[in-house]
Amino acid sequence: MTAMPTQSKEIVIRALLANPLVFLTREELSKLVYAELDSSFVDLGMDSLARMELSIWLELELDLEVAESEIQKIHSVENLADFLKLKLHLAS
Repeated sequence: MTAMPTQSKEIVIRALLANPLVFLTREELSKLVYAELDSSFVDLGMDSLARMELSIWLELELDLEVAESEIQKIHSVENLADFLKLKLHLAS
């Protein structure tokens, strides 16, 4: 597992905390913040509706349009951080 870039990791944590369909325990949040844990979205309780909420959040907060087909291919926190790094780099 590779370490997530700090900026991408912060965005992922903000997105997960803002998602009303994702419930992180204090322990899960601590692991995300302090360890380079690659939690799967399934482990975080994210279903397809939660992924769509994530897609909407990314569009509203970061002005990133993410297709449904793209968001369905992202299965973990690290995948999302890598995806954001690529998208943000291309957008700048």
